[in-house]
Amino acid sequence: MKNILTILYVSAAFFLLPACAKVNVFQEPPDHPVIDSIAPASGRVGTQVRLWGSGFSTNTSMDTVRINGILVRVDSPSTSTVLLVALIDSTGTGPVHINVNGQSADGPVFTYINNGGGGTKPLITKVDQGVIDESGYALRISPNTPLPAADNAIQVLIGGVSVPIYSIVRQGSPSYNPVTGESILLEDANVKKNAVDIYANFQVTYNGNPSNVFPVQMKPVMDDIFSRSGDYKFGAGDTITIQGHFFGSRALPSSLNIPYNGVQLQQPTILNWTNTEIRAVMPLYPTIPIGNQMGISVFVGSLESQALGCIYLGFVSGKVSLIAGSDVGSADGFGAAAAFNNPAGLALDASGNLYVADQYNNRIRKISGISTAGGTVTTVAGSTAGFRDGGAADAWFNQPAAVAVDEAGTVYVADFTNNRIRAIAGGIVSTFSGNGSTLSYYYPTGVATNNHNLIYVADMNNNRIQGIINVNLFTLAGGVSGFADGTGTAAKFKTPYGVALGADGTLYVADRDNHAIRKVSSGGVVTTLAGGTEGTIDGTGTAAQFQLPVALAVDAQGNVFVADFYGFHIRKISPQGVVSTLSPMLADGSGPANFGAPSGIAVDAQGVLYISDASSHRIYRMTQ
Repeated sequence: MKNILTILYVSAAFFLLPACAKVNVFQEPPDHPVIDSIAPASGRVGTQVRLWGSGFSTNTSMDTVRINGILVRVDSPSTSTVLLVALIDSTGTGPVHINVNGQSADGPVFTYINNGGGGTKPLITKVDQGVIDESGYALRISPNTPLPAADNAIQVLIGGVSVPIYSIVRQGSPSYNPVTGESILLEDANVKKNAVDIYANFQVTYNGNPSNVFPVQMKPVMDDIFSRSGDYKFGAGDTITIQGHFFGSRALPSSLNIPYNGVQLQQPTILNWTNTEIRAVMPLYPTIPIGNQMGISVFVGSLESQALGCIYLGFVSGKVSLIAGSDVGSADGFGAAAAFNNPAGLALDASGNLYVADQYNNRIRKISGISTAGGTVTTVAGSTAGFRDGGAADAWFNQPAAVAVDEAGTVYVADFTNNRIRAIAGGIVSTFSGNGSTLSYYYPTGVATNNHNLIYVADMNNNRIQGIINVNLFTLAGGVSGFADGTGTAAKFKTPYGVALGADGTLYVADRDNHAIRKVSSGGVVTTLAGGTEGTIDGTGTAAQFQLPVALAVDAQGNVFVADFYGFHIRKISPQGVVSTLSPMLADGSGPANFGAPSGIAVDAQGVLYISDASSHRIYRMTQ
């Protein structure tokens, strides 16, 4: 079932099909309305006439048109250069006069043809829609040409094709209304299938005598929306395809209606617009939460289609492939044959091997030989929950949360429940820092290094960032729960979770419960790079939002990538603090890549991202 949203009506201009160039024969100021010509130049009640000129209002209620002093009706579609008017009463012959916002102009003379008072030819004066259970059409007939008594004497044609009549309403019928007069009712389906382009051209005959042709613009109908991201889904940069009917052509004033919170969003770039299909490239909407449902409808002139609901995916970037993991487990192996249990922090070594803190398996794993097809998973150290140093196979960890690798290949582990920083080198696990007391570390969740003499730790429950220099522990910043920029202990964090180092030595902190990314520069000066409120909105600096960011990685250009745990996406922060959401496709092109709980992230020298998903127990590779 299609998800149909409430239609939101907005004003929109409408242009008719291009006409031959007209010569302006009236010497009025350019800000006045000008009538150049009329077509046809003669007719009777029910005739529709086009006025060609300039300076008309696209809001038809602002255009007042009279013929010989008698008011005529202005219909849609109308534009600033073409008005469609209908004779609704006997006007007599006389000049056409228009008034737009208090400014007036006269045009050529229109010749009125008298119907002759009860002639044999019928006259359609109006066509109403929605008269049969909110659908269907009613052809209103002039009282000067009453309906014949015999039903078989009446025929209705649309585009020259005879169509079935639903019912006939004559004087004396139970549903007769003296205001609307005698009517012929038609069903929607019979009208739409015989419409040409965006018009249904109605005509009635009495015993073969034809009426005037009365064109009515059809309301656009949307049947489907799809893009490479899937049915009823799109991301920034996606080309969406809208299929349906009565869209007209690009020569007409047409648009896509994409509102959000009462604001009309930026129009996509239209690639192709035909009567049955629209193709458009969607822009980035930085203020729209990822995963939000948005209604899209089609405007053709003043008529709007129903709205169809689409899921907004944000910026679609690159492709995602699975490199390891499947269901929960602890098996080594290649690709999906391997298994993890709540994989958390990630780190790359100089050879391109990826290390994984396999948290609930209490192990450190390594993935080598990584390609788009997968990688080979082996266990580096750990087995049983607990604390024990020693040979890699005999050592114990207790819910390791993060890993980091220095230039010599030593792997450092934030051993969460043991409140220690462990080191793995030469097949031996040792305690690098901490003794298990919460005074040194209280649930360390992040670790970063680019030099074995200097290591940084996110000390979560102590709400501080610790430094280890030449094995000596010191507090770099924080120590009290809160949210404040400042220097050293004057700064405040709230459960800082992940840390990452830039090439220039700047330390970045995923300040989880503050939903912020903080930056710690030389001397322990803490500033807020982005975020600070909970949500998924992209933006610049503190205008952006995060939902429990837990892990970070920094590329060679200084872009910071964020595993936004409850935002379910990977976010990117430019060096200027601009936050965008990466919404990649699956490598096989089958649809968008969705993360259940991104918990770890690493980036290599080529900008390829590696992501651990604690929810699905998998490790992914993501290109940009």
